[in-house]
Amino acid sequence: MLSAIGANRGYPWHVDIDRFYFKDGNVIWLRNFIKNCNPSYLCYYLGRETVITSMQRASEHSAQGALTIDLIKSLEIELPDLIVQQHIVNTIGSIDDLIENYQQEIDKICELLDKSLLQYLNKVEISVYKPRLIKSGIDSFSNSKEYLDTSSVAGVNNISAGEEITISKRPSRANMQPVKNSVWFAKMKGSCKKLIITDDDSDLTNHYILSTGFQGLLATKELPLSLLSAFVISKDFDVQRDLHSVGTTMAGINNETFMKMMVPQLSAQEIGEFDKKYSSFVKLLSERRKEITKLKALKQQLLQKYF
Repeated sequence: MLSAIGANRGYPWHVDIDRFYFKDGNVIWLRNFIKNCNPSYLCYYLGRETVITSMQRASEHSAQGALTIDLIKSLEIELPDLIVQQHIVNTIGSIDDLIENYQQEIDKICELLDKSLLQYLNKVEISVYKPRLIKSGIDSFSNSKEYLDTSSVAGVNNISAGEEITISKRPSRANMQPVKNSVWFAKMKGSCKKLIITDDDSDLTNHYILSTGFQGLLATKELPLSLLSAFVISKDFDVQRDLHSVGTTMAGINNETFMKMMVPQLSAQEIGEFDKKYSSFVKLLSERRKEITKLKALKQQLLQKYF
């Protein structure tokens, strides 16, 4: 299947037809392959950055950008012997398996942090914790950086490739500076896109610029990174964010409505105990994200090698 609309158009994924259901006009479905074509091989072939970039450039005819069936039909692909295809699938698939394992660990940690808050029954406005909102504005930089808009993030710390930018040539929304010991979430209603940046995440702070579609929160003594991360990761946070979103066509929270969001109430002693118990799990989120980043880079190297 290929995403067909928007900034992420052209990205493929392989699904099990017997267990998969979708209802979306923004997806192109490829099926009924000839016998000498392994669908997984085709997915890897189409998943190369050069192919995706080529498809995106060829589909810039509309304001939003859209792949067409005729464009897909015009693609030329290389089909080696099935044995060779299977070897490529097995090799790159082993990398995907590791990525999936690490992502499952991230999901389990997020579930743990979410459940850790259930014991605190009383709720208060988040303003009680005096959260430090990160304002827009970036530091000047030489060379280039990678710009992450909200479409480049899915779930927690799941980052896909962004756009290469320079200080003089960048989208107007590329104006948020990631900093250490901070948590970021998409402001738009219904978006589950979150980043946890620890003091070990120099790769993010040095090489990325974020979109103003994200809201950044800096950890403080009253709101340490462990508790701040748990708040933002929790399912209830998404509910609260949506309840306090304003606007019609592009509803989302602003600084004023954010301060009214309700979160669990912890005493100073409870905050200290929470941080002592869960700070290591937040560090593990960072470690697993970086492992996934390395594996994705290795996967791209293998794709370049085989194709």
